[in-house]
Amino acid sequence: IQEKQEAIWQPTEGVNVKVNFDACFNNYTNNSASGIIARNNEGHIMVARTYPNIHVRDATIIEAR
Repeated sequence: IQEKQEAIWQPTEGVNVKVNFDACFNNYTNNSASGIIARNNEGHIMVARTYPNIHVRDATIIEAR
């Protein structure tokens, strides 16, 4: 039996920047939000931003954005 391991953020090596993003969609209100965060190799946040999206027809449109 394999134990489930929790994913832990790891810094990159060198001068790379690691970027993560995610989005959520509410079917009832047709609204969504997207977020992005970029960290340098020391783990310091370089950019963090959220984007609200209103009047969205479905989740496919959010994935395209």
